[in-house]
Amino acid sequence: MRTTFFTPRPRGFFAVPPIDDVKIIEGLIQSYLDGLYKSDAGKIASVFHPTSALTSVTDDGELVITPRDKWLDKVRARPSPKLQGLPRHDQALSIDLIGPTMAYVKLKCAIPPRFFTDQLSLLKIDGRWQIAQKVFMTEVRDQNHDERTRCLLG
Repeated sequence: MRTTFFTPRPRGFFAVPPIDDVKIIEGLIQSYLDGLYKSDAGKIASVFHPTSALTSVTDDGELVITPRDKWLDKVRARPSPKLQGLPRHDQALSIDLIGPTMAYVKLKCAIPPRFFTDQLSLLKIDGRWQIAQKVFMTEVRDQNHDERTRCLLG
């Protein structure tokens, strides 16, 4: 995973050193991914700001914005990937700490046959890191594609 930091600031500028913020963000992302895998809407809600939304584009090119709570209703209604015995495909690709109150996270996860790439915008609100926005894309793969990929990657 790549971690980048913002331009250094004068001493005393940060309430928490950046490395501590990165560890906190890593924990937040792990909670998010665990919540997705277990379809635990409460765990997911704990890391998303209440006014956050999810943004994506349909196959027809239509922009779709889904409020957090509407999405969480769908999470609650679906069988969890864990209970379905599906393998985890979680991978945090990067954490970009932009400043003391802003970060971006890029990650991959899946509920086969759907594979997702998420770009998460995090803000530190009232001293707590929260996901303020999720922009994502979905790729549907057939079983053969998944098997070929597994063979290629070892």
